Amino acid sequence: MGKIFTYTSRGGVETFKVRYKIDGRSGSTTFPSLGEAEQFNAMVLAWGPRRALEFIHQPTDPKRNASGATVRECVAAYIELQPNAGTRKTYTSWCTNHIEPELGNVRINQLGSGDIQRWLNSQTGASATILRNHILLSAALKEAMLRGEIRTNPACGAKIPRRKGNEARRALTPPYTRAEYEVILGSVELHYKLLVEFLGETGCRFGEAAALTPADVNLDTGQVHFNETYSWQPGEGYTVRNPKTEASDRVIRVKQSLLERLDLSGRFVFTTRAGERVKDNAFRSYHWKRALEKSGLPEHRHGHPHDLRHAHATWLLDAGISLPAIQKRLGHKDVMTTLRMYGHAATDAEDRILAALD
Repeated sequence: MGKIFTYTSRGGVETFKVRYKIDGRSGSTTFPSLGEAEQFNAMVLAWGPRRALEFIHQPTDPKRNASGATVRECVAAYIELQPNAGTRKTYTSWCTNHIEPELGNVRINQLGSGDIQRWLNSQTGASATILRNHILLSAALKEAMLRGEIRTNPACGAKIPRRKGNEARRALTPPYTRAEYEVILGSVELHYKLLVEFLGETGCRFGEAAALTPADVNLDTGQVHFNETYSWQPGEGYTVRNPKTEASDRVIRVKQSLLERLDLSGRFVFTTRAGERVKDNAFRSYHWKRALEKSGLPEHRHGHPHDLRHAHATWLLDAGISLPAIQKRLGHKDVMTTLRMYGHAATDAEDRILAALD
């Protein structure tokens, strides 16, 4: 016969545990709501605990409820298999900061969908950050399921709470116009003017520009090879690493008039006054913001250097360049990423619609 017990965690979360015996051995299953516990208890009374557990796809050996991998161990096993060292460090940071505090010690064969949803609801970051953490946990649990450690993936079907993102990093809407870009370009101090122009004319990520060496620039063909990125990583600071995705490793054409003005005599293409690689945070704080203040643009148009990438994509769309061509130039993994980010961004789209209707 099953019995229902109520438990309250240190965090004040109330759960309901159904206890039973299988072959003379005690076991229990935890549920997030009293209704679910009562429903399962009714199945235990009607069918017996073994059949009831099989019905909800849970292990039938009571001993397994007190053993098995924890969430911390499960995610660590998934991270260990990632081929990129930078990815492993990043995933480890996400797990340590966002997954382990609440779920780290929970056994994955005791983890339910309610536990996942409560964890997601407790997150205070932006929706994109919450989604990122959920994807990592779900992927780790999927691997555990394929290994036979759990019957189902409890992270499937969870809903991501809607949270506001970092306003300072939100893309400008609409993106910079050519005229605004020229104003900013004219306001940047001379040492960094070519860097800003390069970002605007190539659409590359800041870290990709900062990682460039003279060997990556071919003046004869007018091509630039983006094959590394220089950016800040949790736990290790600024480092040079492989590009964001395989598609980010790309070769693009750049205006000859711009390439010929680059200084290719040093270790790096773009440097600080001391000859070191440019760091995006320092550049934004000490040079980009000053240029925007000097430009006279209204404060609501004081965007982020990454907005030059968005602007570049929009200019290409306005010129009638196809999405697959823009995808390859920007180094997106697939065209759906480009479509999602820029498919609506052409500044004259409404005018074209009206012209077509006329």
